[in-house]
Amino acid sequence: MKKKSTVIKKGVIGLLVIGTIPFNDIEVKAASDSLKDVSTFSKANRNQLTATSIPPVENIGAKVSKETGNLVIHTHYVGATYLRGVAPNATKVRLSIAGKLIRIVDVAPDHSFRIYANDIAALKTPGAILEMTAQNKNGAFSETVTSTVKEFKAPILDDYSVGQKYITGTVADGTTRISLYSKTGILLRNGQMEADGTFKITANDLPALQIAGDSFTVKAVTASGVISDATQGTIEAEILAAAPTVKAYYVHDTYMTGNVSERAVRVFLRVNGRALRGGTIAPDGSYRIYANDVVELKQPASTFEVVAQDVNNRYSEVATSSVKSIPAPLVNLYRAGQTYITGSVPTNASRVSVYDKTGKLLRNGQVHEDGTFRIYVSGVPELQLAGNHLTIKTFTANGERNGEASQIVSRAIDEPTVVRVTHNSTEVSGTGLAGADVFVKVGMKEIGTGKVTSNGSYTIPIAKQAVGTKLSVHQERNGVLSLATELTVAKGLDAPEINRFYARDNSRIGGIGEEGATIIVRVGQEEIGRGQVSQEGSYSVAIPKQAVGTTLSVVQSKDGDTSSSKHTIVPVTIASPSVITSNEVSIRGVARRGFATIKIYNQATNQEIAAARAIGSGSFVISIPKQTPGNKLTLVSIASSYSELESIDLSVIKGLDAPQVNQV
Repeated sequence: MKKKSTVIKKGVIGLLVIGTIPFNDIEVKAASDSLKDVSTFSKANRNQLTATSIPPVENIGAKVSKETGNLVIHTHYVGATYLRGVAPNATKVRLSIAGKLIRIVDVAPDHSFRIYANDIAALKTPGAILEMTAQNKNGAFSETVTSTVKEFKAPILDDYSVGQKYITGTVADGTTRISLYSKTGILLRNGQMEADGTFKITANDLPALQIAGDSFTVKAVTASGVISDATQGTIEAEILAAAPTVKAYYVHDTYMTGNVSERAVRVFLRVNGRALRGGTIAPDGSYRIYANDVVELKQPASTFEVVAQDVNNRYSEVATSSVKSIPAPLVNLYRAGQTYITGSVPTNASRVSVYDKTGKLLRNGQVHEDGTFRIYVSGVPELQLAGNHLTIKTFTANGERNGEASQIVSRAIDEPTVVRVTHNSTEVSGTGLAGADVFVKVGMKEIGTGKVTSNGSYTIPIAKQAVGTKLSVHQERNGVLSLATELTVAKGLDAPEINRFYARDNSRIGGIGEEGATIIVRVGQEEIGRGQVSQEGSYSVAIPKQAVGTTLSVVQSKDGDTSSSKHTIVPVTIASPSVITSNEVSIRGVARRGFATIKIYNQATNQEIAAARAIGSGSFVISIPKQTPGNKLTLVSIASSYSELESIDLSVIKGLDAPQVNQV
């Protein structure tokens, strides 16, 4: 059975190795200049890795005990002087960041602790992750607890006007107090916060907030005393109410309509800042203003304003809108010989007509309740020639023209469109006339047929074609055959290259591909990972761990083209016999490149019995003393950096006895 160990974390304390190691000591090179050059890690001294600049990390490998209670870290905000929390049944707590021990402090008799934070850069960085453990008087440690440094954001203010009772807004999570200050910075009063994060501060009785244009600020405070940045607000002038609403106003409409607030008694239309006329207000708050004779409102997109007044002649906010034109009718493609012209009209249209290029009325049509229309045009000579011009016009019930759309009479049947085809393509696709039959040919040989669906698209399976092959595609409907669309098979994407894949490197697969292409990795038909090829033409795709012998297939896709697959098999990282005989005195094998130190250990005694070096290709021959049948050995290959190792178990079986020779 294969055993592996690997570095799971590097930091200033060096290198942490996990896994089953079948020997007492392994030499581990330091991962930081703050460590001794080489440290020996063993069962006897596994808690003795030390850094020259920090206290020893005594709880690596130490017993975790529930006796220390549940360690709680209070939310820490940027700017707080202390990091605080509670550690029941503990005497000390330890703060680490990114695996580095930063500080150890005593726990107070009330189980609380605090750690000075102003000189720790990470505690001033939003998003930084801190790790803490607690230790009781017996030396047992709690589970590690993590927390994230948060930024305490300034409050958000709603608009505030003179005479308004409350200043309102929202605060960030963790806020315990919201305070209001005058423009000179004097504290006026604190406010009230709700569970949903909103707040309100009574303000209509404060002399400092009675003048329009003056400013004020609000600040939020956390339980730990962190004060947010100040948010400044400006006092707006008192207004009657919100602006009137304005319903859509179209060219040729007679009245402008909408609604006003309950205190409004007058309503006015203004154009270019000039009041043109007033309107009438109904008891239900709706209004209308006659506007059919206003020249400035006869052009689409012309802007205008509507404003209301109360009995004290105070104005409301101003509503701004623009003149709209009713959308043009939607006309379906018309081909020479069709019986009807069809489409849909705007809501207000009640009549539809078709005209020729000179403006001559050809036929009137019928508008249905659902907004669709059709015009019977069979036998109209002007509409039987492809290339002739036609115009559809729509009218309101009172005869006003409200829409217009033009179109060219199309040929009876057009050639189909075709999407690019490459040497990787296994289908031809495109658009055509619904219900038409589509044919794909190479020369006179038909290589595929299909039918255009109701949405106007088609897809036809074909065999892969060589680069440079000439294809022709045409469609046929009701016995009418279109011209052919011709195209040449282009060179598509080649299969991506795959770097040598090791079972140990099971988290990513990499290689070379087409810049910008999408790389897809599959096991069988199941996709297990995808990524992008970089500008440099390389890719690296994360995949889950795969078993030795698994076949991975990799394709790349770009601009609708998908390459053929490239395959690789997850290999064994150490190629070596797993069973040897008691007669053998050497073992041959191949280790992963870079794992040049080869050692063999007796599992029963954990003693090294042989060592050798692999050559550059990974091949090795290691000499061993003859072994007793039943012995269990472990063959280990160690990386040059001593940061990783891989191992495989060997079993010793009885070999052949020497032949017996009779005396002569």
